[in-house]
Amino acid sequence: MITELTDSQLDKLKYYRDKWIEIGLSTTPVTLERAIEIIHPLQTELLGRKATPVVVMDNPLHAWIAVCWLANINNQVLDQVRNQVYYQVRDQVQHQIQQQVQDQIGDQIWEQVDNYVRNQVWDQVYGRVRRQVMGEVGSHMREQVYHQVKDQVYDQVWNQVMDQVGDQVSVQIRDQVRSQVRDQVYKKVRDQVRRQVHDQVGIQVHHQVWDQVREQVLGRMKDQVREQVKNFVWPWIIGQWEASSFSFYDFFLSETQVEIPDELRRKFDIWEATAELGIIYPLEHVAVVCQKPKAIYKNEYGLHCEGGMALEYEGWGIYSLNGVRVPEYLAVTPSEELDINWYHS
Repeated sequence: MITELTDSQLDKLKYYRDKWIEIGLSTTPVTLERAIEIIHPLQTELLGRKATPVVVMDNPLHAWIAVCWLANINNQVLDQVRNQVYYQVRDQVQHQIQQQVQDQIGDQIWEQVDNYVRNQVWDQVYGRVRRQVMGEVGSHMREQVYHQVKDQVYDQVWNQVMDQVGDQVSVQIRDQVRSQVRDQVYKKVRDQVRRQVHDQVGIQVHHQVWDQVREQVLGRMKDQVREQVKNFVWPWIIGQWEASSFSFYDFFLSETQVEIPDELRRKFDIWEATAELGIIYPLEHVAVVCQKPKAIYKNEYGLHCEGGMALEYEGWGIYSLNGVRVPEYLAVTPSEELDINWYHS
């Protein structure tokens, strides 16, 4: 039983805190190939599932829309999937490592490292950034639902428009009304899934699989998209936002005499590798992964950027000042140029 940390080990606490804050706030993009290398062992060895195609989306909004389209799910089903994934990872990795560490160190050391490393990483990475991402995604979902519902209404009057204005004009109007986000997400999902399925199982199976996916995406989307898209669910496998947990166990496994079985260490390494990714939805037939942000700007109060997005993804982001989400105008306009009438509009 380890009852006291050495001076050298105490000095290392800051290193592991800073190391994982940097990883948690990393904006280095991940390639599709690297995402596949990380996700496939997660599926086969931690979740006990088959390896599937992996889709990498640019931001949390697009990732969630892709999940809804590909899985054809409601909130109850997704909650079951999410909780099942959480308990599988926790029982196989986190719970076992926690027990191993607790058995070999004293309560005082556990609390000391927990307060210095994990809690500080949590506050810097998980607590401040993720809360604002969740809130902003939720508000954008309402806007996205509006566009999807508008498209459905548009489809209902399509035949009348065709009769009155002719094919050429109708196509031009439809192209203008069609949701830009829908096109971007659909094309990205289609291209990534098609390329992986083609490489793995050949052209014949590719066509069979893609026809099924396309049928689910297009055939059922119109009737269910409003209910699906509005209820955003944050996954339990959260990639880089799990930095606080990784920092805690990384310290004990690297700097103390805590020993764990080789098989458990291998599983931990698989789980830890997900820190290179954003949020992860490991569905039954496809894994949807969110790319990491392009930029993260923050101060002591939280996300903060004067003149641009405080949290910026490709195609989406958050404007925030001192940890408070604000409209774009307020964030990008110099204080001396702010119009008092804007506050009354």
